[in-house]
Amino acid sequence: MPCTPQMIEKALECAAQYRLVSFTATPARVTPGQPVTLRWNIDRSSTCNAQIRINGITVPMDGSKVVNPLSDTTYRITLHPPCNIIRSLGSVLVDVNDQSCRTTFIPESLVRQQIINAVNFQIQEYNKTTSNDLSKHSETSVEIDSSGISIKLRLRAAINNFPDPDINVDMKVGAGVGPGNTVTVFYRSFSVDVDWPWWVTGISLGITKIVEEIVEGRIEDEIKRSILTGLQSQISAAARAIPGVLASIQTSQDAIQLKIC
Repeated sequence: MPCTPQMIEKALECAAQYRLVSFTATPARVTPGQPVTLRWNIDRSSTCNAQIRINGITVPMDGSKVVNPLSDTTYRITLHPPCNIIRSLGSVLVDVNDQSCRTTFIPESLVRQQIINAVNFQIQEYNKTTSNDLSKHSETSVEIDSSGISIKLRLRAAINNFPDPDINVDMKVGAGVGPGNTVTVFYRSFSVDVDWPWWVTGISLGITKIVEEIVEGRIEDEIKRSILTGLQSQISAAARAIPGVLASIQTSQDAIQLKIC
């Protein structure tokens, strides 16, 4: 139900009752990953209710919170009464000095080989337990640029007494720094397309089920997970090789770039 003019007026009156007493960040200048304590205190002159958020996270009227910024970060404290009204109460800037940080790179060739090994292993394991063998229609393609890691699998499934379909898998993988300065790897996109030979005019329910089991059980569950696990291990090992705090992970042209401080 949309807010009426009266409801909006009441929400604005509520927002006006709140006042920021203090909002601090200690220390205000740090190296990447160093803990910073945010402290805030808010007063209000009535009992109306509104949410208080710091950079989108709901917090109480008074409190403290430890953050670990990896780059210059402005922390904004905002008020959210009903009717989608937002009032800014204040902000603090934490200056993150990364001049002493070092950068290391994982080249595309090493990432490609790790992914190829993971795919080959999963195909071999699958083919040990089924007659509907998987094979690679062409070599696994891996390309890294600023948008992430693009992976293309061109597979072929052998189905007894039926033309073999091609299974085309296209995925985009991203990487970043997670809680506790750990490596996190995730899928930005993932799609699977089954391509039958042009002369195939009808596909039985039984054949459809076989292909679905291959896609869901082996590709979407095992190969997809194996690629993520392998990448995470590879990036984590590169980060551990240099003492310090893992501050950022970025993909650039032909490499994964790690900043360690």
